[in-house]
This record gives sequence, C-alpha cells and structure tokens, in this order.
Amino acid sequence: MLQRNKLHTKFTAAAAIVASALLFTGFAGGGTTFALWSTQQQFDGGQITAGNLDITGTQVGIWDVSADRTGGEKVGATTDVQGRPIANLNNWRKVPGDTVMFRMDAKPVLVGDNLVAALTIDGLSELIDTVHRIPSYFEVSVARGGQYLKPRININNLDIIDGSVHLGNWSPHNSNIADTTQIDPDNPNIEVRVFATFDRETRNRDAVQAVNTLAGMSVGLHQVRNHVPHFAN
Repeated sequence: MLQRNKLHTKFTAAAAIVASALLFTGFAGGGTTFALWSTQQQFDGGQITAGNLDITGTQVGIWDVSADRTGGEKVGATTDVQGRPIANLNNWRKVPGDTVMFRMDAKPVLVGDNLVAALTIDGLSELIDTVHRIPSYFEVSVARGGQYLKPRININNLDIIDGSVHLGNWSPHNSNIADTTQIDPDNPNIEVRVFATFDRETRNRDAVQAVNTLAGMSVGLHQVRNHVPHFAN
C-alpha cells in the first residue's frame, strides 16, 4: 500500500513539471506565444469621417404654361417660359392641349471624394401609360443661375432607373470624376421643372373627369457607382 502511494506521488509530481514546461513554452491549451525578442511600430492612424448626401427644396408654384395662351409672367430665372399661376390646382380643370408646369427650387449637397449621385424625378413614371388617368406626356428641365443644365426634354428620351427619371449624374465641387455636373458652391441652387401636357390628340369624351395625382412626385439624389465610366465594373 505504501509503495503504491509513492508511485502515485512520483507520477503526479512529474506531470506537474511537464505541464509547467508546456505552459512556459506556450503549448498549453493549443496556443502559442512570442517567447523571443519582438518589437512593434504603431500606425499613425487617423479619423475616418463619412461624407454627406442631401437635397432640400421648396415647390415654388404651379403655372399654366399652355403653348397657345398669351401673356402671363416669366417663370424662373430663364426667360423662355411664361405662364399664369394656378392658385389651387384642385380647382383647376385641364383640357386636351393644356400644359401645367411644376417648379421646385432645390439645393443638392454632396460631400465625398468618390461620391456620384443621380439627380432624379421620383414618383412620375407611375403615371405613364396608366389607364383611367389623363393621357399626358411629361417633360423636365434643370436650370442653374439662369442657364439650362438640361433643357426641356420628354422623359421618354431619358433613362428611367428603378422607376426614377434620370436627370444626370452629379458630383461634389472640384471633383475629378468625368461625365458629371459639379456642385457650384457659389450658386448651389437649381430649378427643377416638370411639365405635364394633356395629349391634344384625345378624342370624343375620352378621359373626361379623369384625375392624375402628383402628390408623390419628388426630386431625389441617389448614389451610383456603375453608371459613369469612372466607376465602370
């Protein structure tokens, strides 16, 4: 009995010595440690700050700009559009050949070294070729400082991406990204106009008392990375 206890004590002591050796050399628990010389050099680091994408705007008004109406007032900074203000669109009744113009003064904000954003009209494509509504065609224009960035054009001649009418790609001031319109810090505001013309080819009593609801229409900025050569593939 005494001999067995002596053997057990010797085995326990030996196991303890081996375990201590393993722990010291870093093999205990399956891990390793740097037991020899080492040194480090820290990165200088710095603060990473996200950019910004925003657009603010106000609908300035609604005008009857029908081509065969004379007189009226100049609408916006450009001199080629004249119209009569519509005080309450809900009370105004449109007939074939009439054109209504919505104008929004907007301020796009883009901050980011590689930021490109598509300027869009959202919520408008839903009205195209829709039954039980006023048969219309829509045009848009974008101006800044009295000069057109995009002259009046039918939206059927523009790209419609994810239901939004694409008015061109924009980038921050002093960016080096090709094929974009840069924000002008000295003149950041733009005029976005939407023209809705009741198709003058409408016959008989088609579309009488029909309704087009434009309440969901908006001007938007959407970041893109695949629609300009700089970010291709």
